[in-house]
Amino acid sequence: MSDPCLSPSGRYVVYSQGVYDNDLFLLDLSSWERRRLSFRGAEDVPASSQCFRGDSILFLSNVSDTSEIGTWDFSSGEVEWLKTARGEKLEAVPYGEGIAYTVNEGETCLW
Repeated sequence: MSDPCLSPSGRYVVYSQGVYDNDLFLLDLSSWERRRLSFRGAEDVPASSQCFRGDSILFLSNVSDTSEIGTWDFSSGEVEWLKTARGEKLEAVPYGEGIAYTVNEGETCLW
C-alpha cells in the first residue's frame, strides 16, 4: 500500500497498490468494503494526500501514456478526465471550486 489519502470525515481511505502497475483502491473504514479502480497497464495513484473532492477522488493515471488528472465519483463509479494541455501532471489538490496542479515543467496551474 502506498500514497494513502484519508477523507475529511475519516470514513474512507484511498491508496494505490500493485506490483507492475498500481491500481487505486477506496476502503470504507466503517464496513471494510473495498472498491477498485483499474486501467490495464496503467499506474493509478491518489493525486495527493488531499485527494477527496466531495464524493469524488482526484487521481493521477498514465492510461494515455502521460500522467493525467482524473476524478472518480465513488457514488456513481463514473470517471471524468480533466482536459489540460500542459505536460505530465505530478500532483493535484482541490482549490476552492477548482483544482490546483503541478506539471513536470515546475509550474503550478489552476483548472
